[in-house]
Amino acid sequence: MSAVSVIISTFNRARYIEEALDSVLAQSHPVTQVIVVDDGSSDDTALRLQRYGGRIETIHQANAGKAAALNRAMPLVRGDYVWIFDDDDVALPDSVERRLQPLLERQDVDFVYSGHYLGHDGPDGRIVRGRQYDLPAVREGALFQTLAEGAFFNQQGMLARRSCYSRVGPYDESFNRSQDYELMLRMARLCHGVSIPGPTYIFRQHPGVRGPQGAQHGSEERDRIWMGYEGRIGRRLREQLPVEAFLDDEQVHIGDAKLRQRLALLQRAASMASKGLVEEVCTDLVDAMQADPVRPLDATSTATCRRTMTREFMQVVVQSDPERLMSGLRPLRGSRVGRQILRALFRGQFWVIRRQSPLSRGSAAAITLGSRLLWASFV
Repeated sequence: MSAVSVIISTFNRARYIEEALDSVLAQSHPVTQVIVVDDGSSDDTALRLQRYGGRIETIHQANAGKAAALNRAMPLVRGDYVWIFDDDDVALPDSVERRLQPLLERQDVDFVYSGHYLGHDGPDGRIVRGRQYDLPAVREGALFQTLAEGAFFNQQGMLARRSCYSRVGPYDESFNRSQDYELMLRMARLCHGVSIPGPTYIFRQHPGVRGPQGAQHGSEERDRIWMGYEGRIGRRLREQLPVEAFLDDEQVHIGDAKLRQRLALLQRAASMASKGLVEEVCTDLVDAMQADPVRPLDATSTATCRRTMTREFMQVVVQSDPERLMSGLRPLRGSRVGRQILRALFRGQFWVIRRQSPLSRGSAAAITLGSRLLWASFV
């Protein structure tokens, strides 16, 4: 039987950890090893872990954050496959079995990922399953490029060969949030991942405190803190990767160098938009115009520009300070291709406006920005 090791990092989640562990230990394909790292909990987590006896391996350490906890456990893994699970989620009974199958059938596959159900606390504190989150359709050769525009699956839904984690290296312990996303991006670049249909776990949504000791925050601060870490990830991608890394496996073979460069710059702009990096977005859009200044935008380029405006963190920044965007886009008004990019951005902004409630606080700002983009595309 294929050996699967599970790692769970936990910090002050005593009320959830047992339900998470029970779901992992009840898999139709039994797991071989469960390592729980108690990252300095001050509640009764340690007492609750004791009841599992020899069924789990427990590490107690002073609070150092999730990344450090996972890094400490990884050298102890004995299984051929690794599943990093969260201490407040619940696995479906066939979670391992369903994700393991593609790994056994295809030697070229390094990891498998899935969607999930959304869940919330019931009256008794146990999880209540809600609506299903389905993965978007993504070609295997475009996984990194799609993931760079934003995490569309979670680490809990992944099952990976142990060799894959060896290849990508440890978690970055300087990240208190988004440490899993940062590693997933490395994995998507260096390893071959495939998806399976349907959910394999329930993702618990709750208003509890998050983060390590000394850097904890409530759910209402989530976006602000995550945007800071996402920005770090975006800047790191720009510094460490050539722009061609943002092309998928079909685009890298395009013979026309100008078109290939423009596609890469537009895709990187969409990725930077998802991290709220407005200046970087503007730079890439202007460079894309200059890379191929005559050829009209094709359907792929137009769609990429539209997506650039629909990213959540992009909207957070540009609605509060639209001049940051408009001043950076000013050079686009000087050419036909540049104006096409502006019109594509307007279409993305129009989609945002249609999705917002007319009475929402951001609606007026979104409409004003859309009007400015439309005006700039014609004058």
